[in-house]
Amino acid sequence: MSSRSRKYIKCVIVGDGGIGKTSLVSVYTSGKFPVGYIPTIMDSYAAKVKVKGEDVTLDIWDTAGQEDFSSIRSLSYPNASVMVLCYSTTLRASFENIESVWLGEVLEYCPGVPFILCGTKADMVNDETPEYIPPEEAEDMCKKIKAYTSLQCSAKTMTNVQKVFQQCIICVMSPKAVAGMKKERGSSVGSLIAPIGSAVKAVNKTGCTCVLM
Repeated sequence: MSSRSRKYIKCVIVGDGGIGKTSLVSVYTSGKFPVGYIPTIMDSYAAKVKVKGEDVTLDIWDTAGQEDFSSIRSLSYPNASVMVLCYSTTLRASFENIESVWLGEVLEYCPGVPFILCGTKADMVNDETPEYIPPEEAEDMCKKIKAYTSLQCSAKTMTNVQKVFQQCIICVMSPKAVAGMKKERGSSVGSLIAPIGSAVKAVNKTGCTCVLM
């Protein structure tokens, strides 16, 4: 890739409703933690990033977790470069649904596309939280479903928010990582980074700039 070329990565966020997906995206792109809960139907945000001197547009799609919106949610999947499978670290049902609901949907609509596992609301848990999903259990799930990596974050405290999207970029832009995903999942990953001029976009919000060295 030329250092002057502008590249495009499409990142799609999925998971149960009400677990903090929108807060994660909002804090990353605007630095603002949203007040109140308004269910998302589908929204997209553009973040400008620098990766080893290259200009990259990270197009983040925030999707609805409710089953009623499954047909609308599927419209966000074409041309995805990377997926983020989210669960709440305080809600075991959302964690179990990663394997029973979201993994199947991702593999159906985005075969060969790498994904990461992301736990939200990490600021709200401790060892005494009844439904707490510890990082070790999430790591086991990560290995089982062959995700690229597992992270737990907090949008409220901004803990690991940047790292979530850094890992998304790394897993797309690293040939070694993509080759590993291809080998592990037995599916062709293909071309995950498109020249921005050829990308099909529906971005209505622009946000942060970050740098990966």
